[in-house]
Amino acid sequence: MVSDMGRICVYLPEYSNPAGGRPRARFPESKFRETARDLVTHFGAGTWRRGCVGIWIDRDGTAYVDRIRILMFDTYHARRDLRWVKAYAHSVLLSRFDQKAIYVTLAKIEPVVVR
Repeated sequence: MVSDMGRICVYLPEYSNPAGGRPRARFPESKFRETARDLVTHFGAGTWRRGCVGIWIDRDGTAYVDRIRILMFDTYHARRDLRWVKAYAHSVLLSRFDQKAIYVTLAKIEPVVVR
């Protein structure tokens, strides 16, 4: 068993946030493909979940229910890769998806391969 094995999940909204009377709009598929390509280039492989629903309340009290996509990556270097993903989310994803925040999680896992 590897002690720093983990699964990093990046949660991305499918629609923009409403702002200044502007209606919500679906993000172009190219934004998701580009993000998946960036992350798979770093991790080597990943899993993409579509059609998920996220629910949260913003600091101003606005409640959001949104369709989201979750990109998941297993890593043997969880802490190091989490730092990388946080920097990537800050420098790339916040502006790419016009968000105030990008939700990222790390869960410790114990992989089992059945042959």
